[in-house]
Amino acid sequence: MGLDCSIKQSGVAVYEPDTNKLELQSGTFTEVVKWLNEKGVLKQAIAVIEDPNLNSPLFIARRSIYSVLKRRQAGRCSEADVMTEMNILLKRAQHVGKAQAAAELFVQFFSGAGIPYLRIAPSDRMRADKPPRAGKHPMPVGMLVMPTKTTAYQFKTLTGYKGRSNEHARDAAMLVWGKSIEWAKSNLIIQREKQLI
Repeated sequence: MGLDCSIKQSGVAVYEPDTNKLELQSGTFTEVVKWLNEKGVLKQAIAVIEDPNLNSPLFIARRSIYSVLKRRQAGRCSEADVMTEMNILLKRAQHVGKAQAAAELFVQFFSGAGIPYLRIAPSDRMRADKPPRAGKHPMPVGMLVMPTKTTAYQFKTLTGYKGRSNEHARDAAMLVWGKSIEWAKSNLIIQREKQLI
């Protein structure tokens, strides 16, 4: 199962590799756990969690702050422009903090329930809505690594999923789509070995 964690609206996808069957849901932590319990999948699944705790948001913030300050110093933007950029970064930091808390909640839940879980850094995924580098065209969604921010059309084209979905549920599904149980088990071993180092 894949999980895209958020305080208000987490996405979850239950994926069966043998049949490519996908079931999607989204909701609060409590609603997602309740749905998973009702599906009866918790004791037989491996959870793949997008965990923003594995990335440092400071690197991107530092780059943005440096850029706006250089523009201000060169006289290419106003003090109001600097304040606007700072407000955007503060709001983004608040959002990331909430996502980090939600991911930690799911990690604690799975750990306490004895359910194996694999943590994936957001930086290990590729955005479907933006090109990988400035000036380039977006790559076809099927060529992206665990794509995130897929549109409903991209998602349906790639997976064949016919039901309704939102961005959170699609992001959760893309964590596990096309992956095998062997892939999950191998990555669990790698994750455990890294924790021992």
